[in-house]
Amino acid sequence: DIEWVVKNNELYIVQCRPITVKGFVPDVYWSNTNVNENYPEAITPLLYSIARSSYYHYFKNLSKLLQIPEEDIQKLEKDYTNIIGAWGAKMYYNMSSIHRVINSSPFAKLLLKSFNNFVGYQNGEKEEPSPIQFKSKRIFIQQLLKLNQNLDNHVLTFENRVNEYQESVSKAFTPQLLQKAYHEFIEIRMHSWYHASLADFFAMIFHGV
Repeated sequence: DIEWVVKNNELYIVQCRPITVKGFVPDVYWSNTNVNENYPEAITPLLYSIARSSYYHYFKNLSKLLQIPEEDIQKLEKDYTNIIGAWGAKMYYNMSSIHRVINSSPFAKLLLKSFNNFVGYQNGEKEEPSPIQFKSKRIFIQQLLKLNQNLDNHVLTFENRVNEYQESVSKAFTPQLLQKAYHEFIEIRMHSWYHASLADFFAMIFHGV
């Protein structure tokens, strides 16, 4: 519990003590089985801050693919923010938050098993899927087939952008060009990853099927 004030643009810590009020703290289940492959080395604070934001956007994009209603996406903001965590300089998936997100999708039960298999998580689901109407399932299947038909184009679009980026970085020798390259990297990792997440989405679906 930290109390602080700002005066004349200076930050002052006025008190720092353990939290004394006990409340209900739900169990949180963590797994680094899959994410450890992407970040095998000890993670630095800078890389963690980028990865945390990138996974936030990644799972929001994935939620749109899972056809989670917009109002539910807004309600799940806390889970998106805490979708990833760090302990002992290693990153972990917050499986409790991920399961709550997927549970808002049609075919949640199948998708939960598919995601768990995809990332190698073996402890089972921690949330009960919400009942979904038949109409939502029908729309989900229609969109799934349409997206699958255009998957190659999405992957090619993403690969072309990354290849162009790699070429531009190899020529970035000035601070201005390096700064531009950094911002382009952030743009790709945070917002353009939708095209790449499609490949993960269908890998998860096909693996589950």
